[in-house]
This record gives sequence, structure tokens and C-alpha cells, in this order.
Amino acid sequence: MQQLLTKYPYISLTLLALICGILWRFEIEYHGWAGLGWLSYFHLAAPVGFILFLAWANAFVKMRHGKRLLLNASALLLGIISYYLIQFVSILSYGRSLIFTLSQMQFILIHCAFIMSIPFFPTSMFSLLRGFQIKLKVRYLFIAIVGMLIGIPLSIGLLEFTDHKGGSDIIHTIKSGFLIVIWTFCMGLLMLSIQKERPDEENDDDDLEVA
Repeated sequence: MQQLLTKYPYISLTLLALICGILWRFEIEYHGWAGLGWLSYFHLAAPVGFILFLAWANAFVKMRHGKRLLLNASALLLGIISYYLIQFVSILSYGRSLIFTLSQMQFILIHCAFIMSIPFFPTSMFSLLRGFQIKLKVRYLFIAIVGMLIGIPLSIGLLEFTDHKGGSDIIHTIKSGFLIVIWTFCMGLLMLSIQKERPDEENDDDDLEVA
């Protein structure tokens, strides 16, 4: 299985991203699409999708079992923080009536804060891998960040093109699962920078290696 994943990295990553998006959307539909109820419960699709991502990502990492276990535990902690960060900002932005009333200016500022926080996710993953002495290509970090940022208007465009129920705005890019697919793919690109390294690139200025 590991050889299959690494032999066709982009295909396996695309399938993984689609599965994560489908699982998310299935759970939304199961609990009911209408309204903001989806912001009030824990999504099982999140840990299931994350475990699938970890299983896929481990195929691209070579290290001792003890160190691998520590890396996965650290990644799990990072995943929990990321999930609740996204949920918190989503509730503040769109479920504000469930908590308190925000002014229009506060609403705009929260949206800006959400967009500005996007680089946190790939940068944290990059830093975590770097901390475990895993060599990565810096350009893949920038590609992941730009891809996640572009993913928002791209998802909105897909919502408009498909005349998706609920409308075409940021909250529905998450709710529909479109943004889940794009962001999962972008995060996975960091792992592919490990897969693409070659011995003759060891002195490449575009690489980072922890001493």
C-alpha cells in the first residue's frame, strides 16, 4: 500500500482530499443542512479525515517507530488546535446570533482575521516536520499557502457555478465541503515535497534541513 501511495502521490492525494470532503458533507447532510446547526456539534468527519490524512502522510516519512509515534502525537495535537480554531472563527463570523451581536465592523475584522490566519495551518505543519528533522522544499510551503488562499474564491466560484443550495459565500465553502477538499490537497502538498527530493538536490538553496 505504501509503495502504491508514493508511486502515484498526486492521485492518492486527490482521492484522499475527495474522501475527506465527502465524509464532511455526508455528516452535514445527515444532521440536516438547514440553518447554522452544523456549528453546534462536533464533526466526526474531522477526526476520521485527519486519521486518514495521517495514514497517507506516514507513507512519505522514513523514521524510527518511537520518533514516528511522537511525530504523529504532535500532529494530532496540531490538528485539534486547527479544528477548534476554524470552528471558533466560524461561530464568531456566522453563528454570532448564537452567542452575541457583532457590529458590522467587528464582523469584517473577524473575516479578515480568519483569512490572515490561513497561513498558520501549512506553516505549523511545515515547522513541525522541520522540527523532526524532515527536509522539505520551501516553495511547497508557499504553494500550499497560496493554494489555500485561492481556495476560498475558487470554492465560491464553484458554489455559484453549481447554483449550490444556501448561496455562495465563505461559510458555505466550508459547509459544502468544497473548501475541505482544496485545503486537504494543499496541506498534502507539503508531504509531496519530501517525496520529490533527490540526492543530487541536497545542496539546493530551495531546501531546508534541520541540523
